Amino acid sequence: MAAIAAAAISGGASLLSNGAALSSYSSEYTGGILRRTLAPRLLPSPVPVARLRGGRISCRTSAPSHSAISGTKSDEMKSGPKDFLHINDFDKETILKIINRASEVKALLKSGDRSFLPFKGKTMAMIFAKPSMRTRVSFETGFFLLGGHAIYLGPDDIQMGKREETRDVARVLSRYNDILMARVFSHQVRWFVAFFDIPMAHVISHAQPLMRSHEITWMDQNPTQTGNASCDDHPSFAEGRGNFELDFSSEAPLILHIAEVGHMYVAAKGDACYRREDILDLAAYSSVPVINGLTDYNHPCQIMADALTIIEHIGQLEGAKVVYVGDGNNIVHSWLLLASVVPFHFVCACPKGFEPDEKTVEKARSAGVSKIEITDGPKEAVKGADVVYSDVWASMGQKEEASYRKQKFQGFQIDEALMEIAGPKAYFMHCLPTERGVEVTNGVIEAPNSIVFPQAENRMHAQNAIMLHLLGL
Repeated sequence: MAAIAAAAISGGASLLSNGAALSSYSSEYTGGILRRTLAPRLLPSPVPVARLRGGRISCRTSAPSHSAISGTKSDEMKSGPKDFLHINDFDKETILKIINRASEVKALLKSGDRSFLPFKGKTMAMIFAKPSMRTRVSFETGFFLLGGHAIYLGPDDIQMGKREETRDVARVLSRYNDILMARVFSHQVRWFVAFFDIPMAHVISHAQPLMRSHEITWMDQNPTQTGNASCDDHPSFAEGRGNFELDFSSEAPLILHIAEVGHMYVAAKGDACYRREDILDLAAYSSVPVINGLTDYNHPCQIMADALTIIEHIGQLEGAKVVYVGDGNNIVHSWLLLASVVPFHFVCACPKGFEPDEKTVEKARSAGVSKIEITDGPKEAVKGADVVYSDVWASMGQKEEASYRKQKFQGFQIDEALMEIAGPKAYFMHCLPTERGVEVTNGVIEAPNSIVFPQAENRMHAQNAIMLHLLGL
């Protein structure tokens, strides 16, 4: 076991947060050229299977070396057009070019002209680990209107990352299709290990400090609270024993290390180590372009549609003041990444403890392109805003936290009074779906300066332009 862990360390295996993984991935871009070196470092060979061994959990695999993957998979790694995974993978000129193309194709479709069929004879596979009305309909309709055929693969169709490894799915689907789109939970490789019937004394005394140091979170299999609850706050820590999943970014050896240090074991539950689907893995092993339709980390297609909407209504994005009020989530991360490329003033007003990822904030600030502010005062933040933006307080996968979040987000609802502070020229935007009466009032959504529904329509047009760019059409 120690040898495996040592090999992993010498091979570059590391435990990364979402933001850190993005930083590592983005660092492989030099002069606008994508270097595919991340995947071999982070992608272990077949999914490890946990088994009882000496009263402790163990996995029957070790992480392969860099050369092992690069030597056998080099002919299958991506070449040609880049994927659309993060907005800041592209320079300002390219981003604005895509947005201008979206405007042109939108005007053509609005005119009723259906002769522009660049996707004729092409197919797109749409992978949905998370269901969505807007993402599915906008991609499928847009691809069809430009001559292509889109195939919907729902959560139960392939179970990417569980029933079949993401890298295998990528290599199969890219042989059938010209382009892939994925709306998934995980942005980077994430490992899960299930521990059943744990003596909690072992967890608290041995594993908890290690978990904290590596930003590992508990996910209880049964109860009311799941997701990113801290060790101290998790309700099952009040009980003597529990069934849990660990959710973290790592390779198999660290799972073994945690199991050994924590003296945890699996009570005859069979396979307990498995990987979650992730967008970076999918892109790394696909031979055709991959579009990020949403991850827990970012949502680049939405922000491209937002940028198009702002340009249509304000005249330009550069120099505009965009104020986001609410949870520092994946939408905020994408706004920050756009702000690292295109100059504008971005403000995120959120309650303390719900700020966006620190590394992503620093990435945007260190780019020196835009003015970036993170604050907990929404009234001061919205003054002079060109756009006031909101999203739900509890996203998909956080619904069990809805009541708790409503308490924490008191004072952050966008209502008529807040829009009045913003000024008469401020537009309201929301990525939808919305919980009317929670993060925003019905009156604000239905007001004349609400551009929520043009914004939703522009998802299709922005995505059409993204696909045109990736396919070189």
